[in-house]
Amino acid sequence: LLELRLVVLVALLHGRELRLDALQPEARTHGALVQWPEHDPDGEAEDHQHPAVIELHHTLQPQHDAHDDRRERLDDALTDYRRGDYAEAGAVFERLARQGDAKAQFWLGTMWYQGRGKPRNFREAYQWYRRAAFAGKAEAQNNLGLIYREGQGQERNPVVAYAWFSLAASAGSDVAQRNRDELAQAITADQVLQGQQLTTEYLALIQTERRQQAARLAATVPPPPAPALGVGD
Repeated sequence: LLELRLVVLVALLHGRELRLDALQPEARTHGALVQWPEHDPDGEAEDHQHPAVIELHHTLQPQHDAHDDRRERLDDALTDYRRGDYAEAGAVFERLARQGDAKAQFWLGTMWYQGRGKPRNFREAYQWYRRAAFAGKAEAQNNLGLIYREGQGQERNPVVAYAWFSLAASAGSDVAQRNRDELAQAITADQVLQGQQLTTEYLALIQTERRQQAARLAATVPPPPAPALGVGD
């Protein structure tokens, strides 16, 4: 009986989480869903990764722990962003983005996309979303798909849009899954097939980027101190 009650409780909790997710705001741009940072209320969007790079994520985790100062600066910038201090937030996002932080790249791209603290510029948004997308950020992949779907700063390309939506959907983005399914209804079967093939190619590039990122981070972590030598050693 106790086990049954626990199962019911877990089911209810999961159901509540799903309903809360469903209530999160979504924005439509010309019929397509764009994923804003508000979908990441806890600031942990990078946890949505492709299954193929989960193992690499665990490899990276100790190195991430060694960069607590950088994460703290990013968290402070997110706080500034949410209260409307876009100049301060943008300066931190850009500095960290140029250092290769995918989360900062995503937020900087969003500032350009939304025109917050900066003049709206889809080309700039594309550049930063693209970097974050190849680093495995699902939200950036979805928004990159939207840019190609709508021709915002890039030539409209439904095949490329399908590929980015598919990658984000495979990483757990419900918004991207809806975008992909809607796009599949509007293009030809041959274009869907091309999009699927391109998805595989992009995934291989993402895996390569993650490995390179792991190597770069490993190179920045100092080696452990040598053990002290005792008398007679």
